[in-house]
Amino acid sequence: MKDYYQILGIQQNATQDEIKKAYFKKVRIHSPEKDPENFKLIREAYEVLSNEKLRRAYDTSGYQEEAKKKIEEAIKLMDENEFERASVILQKLMDGDVRFAICYVLMASCYVRLNWLDKAIDILEDALQDDCLDVVEQIDIAFILINILINYRMTHRDVNVVDYIANIYYEADEYVNSKIISFINESNETKNIRAMYFIYGYIII
Repeated sequence: MKDYYQILGIQQNATQDEIKKAYFKKVRIHSPEKDPENFKLIREAYEVLSNEKLRRAYDTSGYQEEAKKKIEEAIKLMDENEFERASVILQKLMDGDVRFAICYVLMASCYVRLNWLDKAIDILEDALQDDCLDVVEQIDIAFILINILINYRMTHRDVNVVDYIANIYYEADEYVNSKIISFINESNETKNIRAMYFIYGYIII
């Protein structure tokens, strides 16, 4: 992925005025007649970064690429039973502007294996309120949370996950509705629900 900020010689938090000044400074050095290749790159960088919508899309794309590497690093640490170190890497990703469902699930998985059950529940509750996740992702996370509460008998926790599912049921699409119905049908009277989710080879409970 091309680093447009580096091409213009500016910081990622550069203002529009700074972007414009950097562009004109660069094109004076790399003119289309003398250096057409570099001029093309400079022009491309300017067209993206000077447009707020394109800039946001570019920044998000770059973040996703970096996030993928960090997630892979965290999974490798989990393979080595380094759950606390993996959770630190995942937490840094969670502190960014763009968050991913897999990060919430992997963090909860780390916390469960460290026997930090309250922290696992907290992180999944946060996911249910995160606007970065879509309805389907939040439904998946709600089911995982219910499984933790039931399997670890976390009766002291006041988590209204069932109410959450009921509230969004009416807004959900056909896929989500069928998933909720399937979940209810698979649950027996004693609430002994089998584990349903495998994420990158990890069983959440």
